Amino acid sequence: MTQEKLRTWFEAIGISAVVASLVFVGVQLRKEQEIAAGQYAYDWLSAKIELSALVAEQKEIWVAGLKGEELSEVDSAVFDTLISAWIGFQTARYRNRLLISGDDASEVALEVANSIHTFPRLKVVWHGYMGYITEVHGDLGEGMASHVSRFLQEIESGNRKHLPTFGFAVS
Repeated sequence: MTQEKLRTWFEAIGISAVVASLVFVGVQLRKEQEIAAGQYAYDWLSAKIELSALVAEQKEIWVAGLKGEELSEVDSAVFDTLISAWIGFQTARYRNRLLISGDDASEVALEVANSIHTFPRLKVVWHGYMGYITEVHGDLGEGMASHVSRFLQEIESGNRKHLPTFGFAVS
C-alpha cells in the first residue's frame, strides 16, 4: 500500500470517528434534555399539588387575604406562606412553558400580572419575592420577574386590558 492510500484510509477513519462522536454527543444531549424536561414537569406538578393542598386547608384565610380583609398576625403569616406557594407554582409554570414547550411564556406572565393587579396584597408579596426569584432561578427568574413587571405596568397604565379573573385558578 502506498503512502498516499494509507493517508486516505487514515483520513477516512478519522472522519468516521468524528462523525460517530458527534452522533454520540447529539444522542447524549437529547437524553439530558428529556431528563431535564421530566424534572421540570415534576417540579410544576409538585408545586401545583402543594398549592392546591395548602389552599384547600386554609381556604378561609386565602379568600380573606385576597379580598384584602384584615388578618391576624398568625393568619397573615399563613397567607404569606400561601402566596409563596402560589409564586412557586407560577414560577414552575413559567419555566415549563418557556423551557419545555418552547413558548415565550407570555400567557403565564400575563396571568400573574392580572392576578397581582386584581389582588393588591399579591403585589406587596410579589415585589418582595422578585429578588428571591432572581436569586434562586437566575436568568429564568429575572426574565419572569421583568416579564410580569412589564405586563403589570402596562395594565396599571391602561396600555393593556385588565382581565380580572384571568388565570388565578390553581389549575
